[in-house]
Amino acid sequence: MDPSFLAQAILKDISEKPIIKKMHKKNKAKTLAKWMIESKRKPYTGGFPAYRLQEQSLEIFRNNILNYKSKSTERNVSIAFGDSLIAFIAKNLTQVDYRLNFAQPGSGSPNFLKTAKDLSAELQDFNIKNVVVGCFGGNPLLSYQDFEEIKQEASLAFHGLRAMFPDAKIIVYGLPPVYDVYANIFAIEFEKFMIQEVKEDKNAVFLLLRLKFSDKSGLLPTIKYSSDGVHLRGNAIPILDKMISEAKTLPPGTVLY
Repeated sequence: MDPSFLAQAILKDISEKPIIKKMHKKNKAKTLAKWMIESKRKPYTGGFPAYRLQEQSLEIFRNNILNYKSKSTERNVSIAFGDSLIAFIAKNLTQVDYRLNFAQPGSGSPNFLKTAKDLSAELQDFNIKNVVVGCFGGNPLLSYQDFEEIKQEASLAFHGLRAMFPDAKIIVYGLPPVYDVYANIFAIEFEKFMIQEVKEDKNAVFLLLRLKFSDKSGLLPTIKYSSDGVHLRGNAIPILDKMISEAKTLPPGTVLY
């Protein structure tokens, strides 16, 4: 590594840490206040809400696909559906071209499948080798949805994506470490549920992000990898990118962490 680049990275890390510590402290407090309210009522049912910016997102995605097709002849591709975890870092990932990353901040399992269906015509020209998707259950847990309903919707979305992309490897990334109390109550149980879905599939792999990026507790985020208690810092992005790269060649049913 270039020594000057390394020095810049170290200086950036030092300058960012006070801000990141402040964000973590703020989100810890918000999480506790949120739980005090949530714990007094039942989790909501009736399904995870439809994505309110769907049409705007689709317009952007379709333009990105057109741009990709006009500038690249490669049709053996990896694509992605998901939430803010990979939406925010789309241009930093090497394993999925950012123009084929269809992640949407704030979305949940049902919307992953809906977006795939909405883009099915535009994706017909591709030989889709890998589908990166997640985090099933992430925003639903953070929004206090009924856990049984979360599992049901995640399963439907997973199997729906498999039906759409029968020959692709599905690379499922799991919950990142978070402070949210409700999410942590069910984090491990939900992981086990999704890992079982992956193992029963003919060609899927699971990325266990909770263990990869958590503190010594194995559950909570750390300022080393998390920018705000949910999302990834810059130094964690190459790690996730490498996990996706490895997952492409791993045997079906593998759990990587």
